[in-house]
Amino acid sequence: MDTNSPFQLPNVSRRTLLRVGASGLAAFGLASLAGCATDGGALVSPSNGASDLIPKRGGVLKIGLIGGGSGEVMSPYTGATMADHARTPQVWDTLVTLSPDLGTVEPSLAEEFSMSDDFLTMTLKLREDVVFHNGKELTAEDVVKNFRAWTEPDNRNYSTFGKKYDADSVVAVDKYTVQATFNQPWARPFTGLAWASYSIWTMDAGDFIGTGPFILESFNPGKSSVMVANPNYWQEGLPYLDRLEILSFNDNDSLINAVRSGEVQGMAQVPFAQVPAFEADSTFNVIKAKSPNNSCFLVRTDEGPFEDVRARKALKLLADRQQLIDVALLGNGELGNDLFGPGLQFFDDSVPVPGQDVDEARSLFKAAGILNQEVSLQTADVSAGMVESAVLFAEQINNTGLLKVNVKKVDPGAFYDPTQLWMKSHFTQTDCAPVPSLPAVYQGRTVVFNETHWEGPKREEFDRLLNSADGVDVGLAQDMWIDAQTIWREENGYLAWNSLNLIDVVTQQVKGIVPHSAEPLGSYRFLNVWLQG
Repeated sequence: MDTNSPFQLPNVSRRTLLRVGASGLAAFGLASLAGCATDGGALVSPSNGASDLIPKRGGVLKIGLIGGGSGEVMSPYTGATMADHARTPQVWDTLVTLSPDLGTVEPSLAEEFSMSDDFLTMTLKLREDVVFHNGKELTAEDVVKNFRAWTEPDNRNYSTFGKKYDADSVVAVDKYTVQATFNQPWARPFTGLAWASYSIWTMDAGDFIGTGPFILESFNPGKSSVMVANPNYWQEGLPYLDRLEILSFNDNDSLINAVRSGEVQGMAQVPFAQVPAFEADSTFNVIKAKSPNNSCFLVRTDEGPFEDVRARKALKLLADRQQLIDVALLGNGELGNDLFGPGLQFFDDSVPVPGQDVDEARSLFKAAGILNQEVSLQTADVSAGMVESAVLFAEQINNTGLLKVNVKKVDPGAFYDPTQLWMKSHFTQTDCAPVPSLPAVYQGRTVVFNETHWEGPKREEFDRLLNSADGVDVGLAQDMWIDAQTIWREENGYLAWNSLNLIDVVTQQVKGIVPHSAEPLGSYRFLNVWLQG
């Protein structure tokens, strides 16, 4: 049973009701009180369909993505690029997954999952028909080993999951049942478990041994990964494809050429200027999904020109956000208020979108001691609208005369490589994705990848609020999340100016992709894809 969705929230405080508004009431399952109907907060546009066609077996699907060069990895723990994200669900499965609108936790390797009434004990009942790629049966002991590995401080999942329990508190009740007892109440752990970094693999063999729909045949970082269909996959009849190839490209121009020439049959995150041409070409199908994902500017908070919080506040007051959406995204996005995850549970949509205020920004820059300073904004052609928005934002700032911004375009392969550029620049950009839940994204941008190097008393207070919100009912959690997001918006170094529509393209031959709000190309769920003709 899924105890997260729908959420059982009888205790909604007056403060919460006053602050979350109508859309917030819908998140509590109280849409009727707000005077509106809801379908669970769906963010997804219609599928590319083929529901009236019979899926065909066989064939090779080749997908092109912007890669990360030698920094690409074959690991759900450390993957950062689109190519990394795309590989993960092919080779590994998670215990649970999220519906396309992100509103429902659904079974995967765990066919049943529940929390005790005191929110301390989680029980997972595994499917009994799952085998790893090496033929070994998936049992509760395998899941226990994964959970225990997450308790190691150097594991990526430690800070977001593993530190909430002791290794010996996770046990196999029987061959297919796992129980984990947390150190403190945790009301909503399952949306986190749907995140790719919690994929399950056998801890007795190589890292590539998973239970996913495809078996890895070869991996060449920055170039290609080749996978073949898993003949023993637990979802009967899937996958339809014989073979899947994910090809990495260094820039969008070469990737678009590969799509048009037929070298690949699809790509994620089409540059917005190219969308009309693909829509007008009957040989292609453009797939769109609204998403809570953000494209952000960010600055380091520990050093450099924006170390002073007043400088960070001033920077946010210089963005003409509507112009950025209209010009850089060609209208393919919604205004952002510097908070992550619009449309997700606990998002504070009562916060207005900041407008331009040059006079206030001038005062803040002067107080911070950086008025008229020259700064560099790092960008790369790694996702739709990124370079365009960097150039335009620099122009907006330069037109005020308060700072002089130089745009530095770098190699896409180095942009997300932690050994080269990632998390080093004082002023840069990032894609805040995937976003399965608000706790997941904020933990991902603090304890997992602290891109802004944010530390100090306010960070500690923020962490305490998130930790406390995990263990209470939704009404109290909403209050804590509102306070946490206030701290984030006032102190952190992210300028989240949009929520970004996902726009992908495939040839008309490619069928079965269902738009998904988490990530491009139906959240890379290629197990359902088949080729027509």
